[in-house]
Amino acid sequence: MYPTRQGWTVAALAVVLAVLAVVFARPLVLVGSALIGAWLLAHQYRFTRDLERTVESLSVVQSPTRTAVQTGDETPVTLTATREAKTELTLEVSAGLPVAATATRPFVLSLEPAIEQANRTRTVTWPVAGRHTFDKITVTATDGLFRETITAGSTPTVTVEPPSPRSIHVGEGGDRIAASYGSHESRRTGTGIEPAELREYLPGDTGRRIDWKATARHTTPYVREYEAESDRRTLLAVDHRSSLAMGSEGETKLEALREVALVIAGNTRRLNNPLGFVTVGDGGITNYRGIASSTVNYRPIRRQLLSLEPTIAADTPISNQMGTTTMNSTETNSNELSAVSDPQAPN
Repeated sequence: MYPTRQGWTVAALAVVLAVLAVVFARPLVLVGSALIGAWLLAHQYRFTRDLERTVESLSVVQSPTRTAVQTGDETPVTLTATREAKTELTLEVSAGLPVAATATRPFVLSLEPAIEQANRTRTVTWPVAGRHTFDKITVTATDGLFRETITAGSTPTVTVEPPSPRSIHVGEGGDRIAASYGSHESRRTGTGIEPAELREYLPGDTGRRIDWKATARHTTPYVREYEAESDRRTLLAVDHRSSLAMGSEGETKLEALREVALVIAGNTRRLNNPLGFVTVGDGGITNYRGIASSTVNYRPIRRQLLSLEPTIAADTPISNQMGTTTMNSTETNSNELSAVSDPQAPN
């Protein structure tokens, strides 16, 4: 707790009166100095009590509308402050924006003694890639004579993805890799690159399967077996119809679906499994990406998931990428949330 400029002025006045009373031997002036000092102490006690009540009843929240963006994107962030206890304190609430984020204007709101709730929204730009965590909200309380600063509130995290090319093709004709091999134990031998076991040559084994180094060591033919390659193909089917916009800011059904789909896609990439992607809006299929190597498909699919927004219901025909034409219609009894991972038996 610190005195304000006005508080220091009152304290200085009390000290000056006390000095004058001693120098000029004026008891009444000394009494006046003592009364000013007592009034200042009473005001300090009242400030302390009001501050305790304010802290107990204060709720401050900073909430970005999106927690996954790309560099250069602009995202609205809302700062909300609510207090239930009625006190004589004026509160100044400052958002704890990350160092790497920039706001269009100062992100501060004030709660006067007669105001119980206030909120403010600012557009925040994210120029630096990475994971950025908000600092705690800074709250400064004052009654004119004293002030105190505290920190409170939530600390959300925003993930900023770096820019990447829309499409890269490597190879003759720019053809995509049709399949990949996942990192799963098949528990059976066959063609592959991971050694499984070394055994003696049996009649019927082809000569190209003989391990000549092991044969030279053991002076008898040996065959090296390899673990059979396997993969699990994953197709993400994402619903982003208009009904997925339901929910509070940053907690809509589509946001929940996005998080689930990103986890499935990331797990598929980690295991080197083939990955595909299809999105469905009010007009039917809005985007389709065939199953291919996760090395090729992961980044484009992640980018599309981060930029996915609910479609707008309208009775207009839409031609999709699979060559069919459908009519927009809103279905009330359909599944509103789906992220499908479709594993198949190992090859």
